[in-house]
Amino acid sequence: MFDDRNKSESLYHLALIKLRKVFPGSEKGNNDLKRWLETYGSLQEAFNQITGQASLESTLEKNLSQAQRKLECFDFETVTIQDPRFPQHLKGVKGATPILYASGDLSLWHKKSIAIVGTRELHNSEDREDGEKIVQNVLGKEYVVVSGLAEGCDELAHRYAVSHKGKTIAVLGTPLDKHYPSRNKDLQDTIRKEHLLVSQYPIGMSNHRAYFALRNKTTVGIATKGIVVIIADDKSGTQHAIKECLAQNKSLYVLKNNLNRGFEWIEKLKGKYTVLNPNKEA
Repeated sequence: MFDDRNKSESLYHLALIKLRKVFPGSEKGNNDLKRWLETYGSLQEAFNQITGQASLESTLEKNLSQAQRKLECFDFETVTIQDPRFPQHLKGVKGATPILYASGDLSLWHKKSIAIVGTRELHNSEDREDGEKIVQNVLGKEYVVVSGLAEGCDELAHRYAVSHKGKTIAVLGTPLDKHYPSRNKDLQDTIRKEHLLVSQYPIGMSNHRAYFALRNKTTVGIATKGIVVIIADDKSGTQHAIKECLAQNKSLYVLKNNLNRGFEWIEKLKGKYTVLNPNKEA
C-alpha cells in the first residue's frame, strides 16, 4: 500500500466505486462522499467502516495492481473539501464533488475565472474566429479560462489560452491519466505541466459516457464568473453546462452567433443570458 496519502486515498475511492457504494459524479454519490469525509475524516476510514473492514486487495483484485502501477508514475494531489486548498466557489454548490484530483498549479482555481464551452462540432469558420476573439477578450481581463478539454469549443479555448500566454484549467470527464480525445494528448500534457488539470474520478476507473456530462457541475463550479457559450445547438452536451450555470446562479453569456439560428434554448432562456458581440467586447 502507498505511504503517499494522495495515492492511498485515490485507491480507497476507487474501491468504494468498484463495490458500488457510490456512483461517481452523481449528486447522490457526491453527497455520500461528503458525508463520509465529514464523519470519518478520510476515504480509507470510510471504506473500513462502510464495508466492515473489507480487504482493499480483495475488493480491487486485478484492478489493484493495475491502478498501483499507474499511480507509481503519476504525480497528483488529492484535495478534499476539508482541505483549505479546495476551490471555495465549488464548496457551496449543491451536490458537487467533495474530492478533486489535480495536477499542476493549484493556485489557478483561486483566481478569477470563466468557463468557455460549446459544441464539439466547431466547423464554421466564423464561429471559430468569434470564439478566438472572445477568448482573447477574456484573457485580456486576466481571467483564467476553464473548460472540459473536449473537441471543438473546449479545445479552441484551451489552445488559445496556452498559445497566447494565458492560464487555463481543464476539467476532465476521465481520470487524470487518460487522454480523451486522444488527439488532445499533447494539449492535456501541456496543461498538466504548465497550467492545471482536474478530475473528480480516481485513477484506475473505466470511462463512462455519463461521467462527461456529470463533470459539468465541477466545470461551472470552479469558474468564479460563469460561462460563455461559443456556439451550441439544442442537442449539444453544452446544455448540461448551461443548466448548471443557471442552477448555480452564475452569469450566462452567449455569443451573438447563437441568435437567429433556430435554437430552441435561445428562445426558452431569453432574459437569462447576456449576448456578447466578439467584435465589440473590450
